[in-house]
Amino acid sequence: MIKDAAGFGSPQDAAGVVGAAGEAGVAAATAATASRIEALEMRIAYQDRALADLSAELFESSKRIELLEKFLREVAGKVKDLAAEAEEPAPGNVRPPHW
Repeated sequence: MIKDAAGFGSPQDAAGVVGAAGEAGVAAATAATASRIEALEMRIAYQDRALADLSAELFESSKRIELLEKFLREVAGKVKDLAAEAEEPAPGNVRPPHW
C-alpha cells in the first residue's frame, strides 16, 4: 500500500475498506432498526391491551356507580319520608284543644 504525506493509503485502498465497513454498518443499522421497530410494535400491542382492559373496567365502574346513585336516591327518599313522619306528633301526644 502506498501512503500519502498524511499517512493514509491510496483512495482506492480507502474505498475498499470503507465500502466493506459501510456495508456491514448498513446491515447492522438495518438489524438494529428492525429490532427497535419490533420492540415498539410489542409496546403498542401491550398498550392497546391495557387500554382495552381499562376501558372495560371503566364501563363496569360506571354501571356500578349508576346503580349506587339509584340506591342512594331511594334511601334518601325513605330517610326524608321518615324524617317528615317524625316531625308530625303522634296521635297520643297531641294536646287537647282546651289546654
